[in-house]
Amino acid sequence: MPNSGWRANRKPTPVVIVGTEINDDVVTSTYTLLSDASSTGDWVVVAGGSYTWSAAGTFSGATLTLQSLGEDGTTAVDTGATLTATGTYADVLEIGDGTSVRVAITGGPPSGITSRLRAV
Repeated sequence: MPNSGWRANRKPTPVVIVGTEINDDVVTSTYTLLSDASSTGDWVVVAGGSYTWSAAGTFSGATLTLQSLGEDGTTAVDTGATLTATGTYADVLEIGDGTSVRVAITGGPPSGITSRLRAV
């Protein structure tokens, strides 16, 4: 996985945390990257840490690619993480604090795609 884009990519949009759980004094955050989607999502700023990435829905031949916002603040950089069916990406992803990420959708036509990052 390339390091480019996984470090201090700060964007002035607020961090949106859709769920927070506290288990044994550990806070776990979940970010929804797509919800009932059929096309590439918006950028979401996430807190730094270790994450699992998952997606569900009707893929119909589509590929989902996790992207980070490049150092120039414009370019989408593929992270190397892809999904072609409902499930969870095999590796834990290390994401730098304040990094903007999104899910790009190519191929298909997919429908009802939901995708989340969950801190581990």
